[in-house]
Parts: sequence; C-alpha cells; structure tokens
Amino acid sequence: MIVFYAELDRQLAPALYAGQLPATLDLDAAAAVAERHRPGSRALIVTPPTATSPVFVVSVSDAEADFGREVYVDPASGRVLGDRVWGQAGWHPMHWVPMVYDLHYRLMLGDTGQWLLGLLALFWLIDHVPATWLSFPSRPSWHRSFRVPLDARGPRLHFNLHRAASLWTLPITLVLAFSSLLLNWSATAEALLDPRAAVRPLDGTPKGAPIGFDAAVGIAGSVDHLDSVMFDAEAGRYQVRLHDPRDLADYGMRLVWIDAVSGKVLGDGHLSEGNAAHVLIEWQFPLHSGKAFGWPGRIVVFGAGLILCLIIATGLLLWFRRYRARRQSRATRVAAR
Repeated sequence: MIVFYAELDRQLAPALYAGQLPATLDLDAAAAVAERHRPGSRALIVTPPTATSPVFVVSVSDAEADFGREVYVDPASGRVLGDRVWGQAGWHPMHWVPMVYDLHYRLMLGDTGQWLLGLLALFWLIDHVPATWLSFPSRPSWHRSFRVPLDARGPRLHFNLHRAASLWTLPITLVLAFSSLLLNWSATAEALLDPRAAVRPLDGTPKGAPIGFDAAVGIAGSVDHLDSVMFDAEAGRYQVRLHDPRDLADYGMRLVWIDAVSGKVLGDGHLSEGNAAHVLIEWQFPLHSGKAFGWPGRIVVFGAGLILCLIIATGLLLWFRRYRARRQSRATRVAAR
C-alpha cells in the first residue's frame, strides 16, 4: 500500500491538499500561520508546495506526536486546510496512510516496535538460506522448482505456488529483507560498518534570534531546488534539504546546515556520497521503496508485496495441514496404547 504513499494520501485526504498555486506566502509566513493555528507550538519543518502537492506542509512541535503535528496551509490564501498527528490511529481517511506507514515499520509501538521489526528482518534475511536450499531437493531437475503444474490441486498446488513464487521473487525479497534490517537498525548498522559513516555537521550557536527559514534557504541555494527545511533549536542550526542531480530517488538528498543565528554554512554534503558504509546505508530506502528505479521500481516492489502475501498464505496453509496431521498421528498412537 505505501509504495503509493503520496498518491493514496492525496486521494484519501483531498481536503488537506486543496491548495492553490501560485504561492503568495513564503516559508516564514507559512510557518507563522501554522504556529498561530497551534498556539504555543513551534514550526520545525516546512515543506514547500509542488505541482502535485500544492500546499505548505508545516510540522510543528506537539507533545502527542513523535514526528510532530502536520499543519497544511494554502500557499495562495494562507488558510489552514487541516492538521493531523502523523501516524496517529483514527477512523478518518486522512489518518489511514500515515497510520499504515507507522504500522509497517514500527508496529505503532515507537522505538520498541522498530527494534522488533529489525529483529524480524534479520530472521527473514537468514531464512532465505535454508528456504533456498530446501527449494531444490533434486539438483538435476532444479528447473522444476520454478514451475506450477497446471493440473496441481489442493496441497500440491499450495506447495508448488509457495516454492515457485518464493524462488521467482528471491532477489527482490532478499533486497527487501536486507534493506528492512538496515533501515530499522540504521544507527547500529552505521556504528558496526563505520562509526564515521554519517555526515555530522558542526552545531550552531543557539543563542540569539534565528534568521528564519527563508534566509536559511537563500544561503543554501535556490528555492527552486528546495525539498524541505528543518529548524533544530537545540543544535542551533537549520537543515536545508535540496534536490540535486545526484539524488537516488525523488526526494532531495543534498543537505546544507546553516547556523541559525549567524547564517554561517556549517556543512554541505550529499547523502549518496562518502565512504562505502554511508553510501550502502543511504541506498537502502530507495531500494526498499523501489524509488531508485522510478515508477518501474515501485511497481516491482508493489508486485513483490502481493506475491509475498501469497507466499505467506500458502506457507500457513502447508504448516497448518502438517500440524493437524501430526496431532492426528499422535492421537492415533495414544489410542493404540
């Protein structure tokens, strides 16, 4: 489902995206509108409008949310179109896609759920080895493992579907398992591969009035290439995320850090560059989502997800059939004593 996250969210929550272009507001004005809408909050991230998403999305501080509350602002009128806590469970359709996303990688259990799903990804990755070995019981006739006989019925059909589907999608599920592990345990993976792998800019000087979102973007580069800008009050800096020809997917991967008071550039780097460990980690989300290969890649990941549902269903059917057979066999032996 979340392969098409943005497209589905715009369909299920149209009121949030009912903005108009061209924009008359700048970044600071949109941030101020969001802060007035949520008194006592502070704008943390501002994402500018685009042709497909014609609204300012402003994440503001909120005690209820790990990722803050998203406020949607019409760039032409400055009107607030709505707000939501990202990942919050709710019956309204505007909550469904973020809720499923949070369920997908954290089970809606915060850091604990993220760690548990990382452990599950590790087991899934290891399981590819014995599963592949068992799929080829007869080495000379290995090609039969990729087939589903047209006359297969019942358990034989389930078995052949389970084995053939697993083998045909093996390269994709292997990538999904590996990327799941590194995405959920990114900090651990980074520390194990190379403690120096991450781009770590200098902190700014948090004392004094911040220069503002627009000034930070102006220092970092053209607003035409802006993906988002984040204000980190604790570190005293802005993080400006820009689109760049080196991007691995459809989101900006060039990061420029600006001192929040002086406007000094503290760091400038692209997430796809650096040492091998850092590049490996940054490739995982584009691969996991399929975005590394555009629409064809997303469709492949979507198809693999559907086939994985088939693999799980047939696996459960086979397991339950064998479990029931063992119980019956045990009951027969007990009755014969």
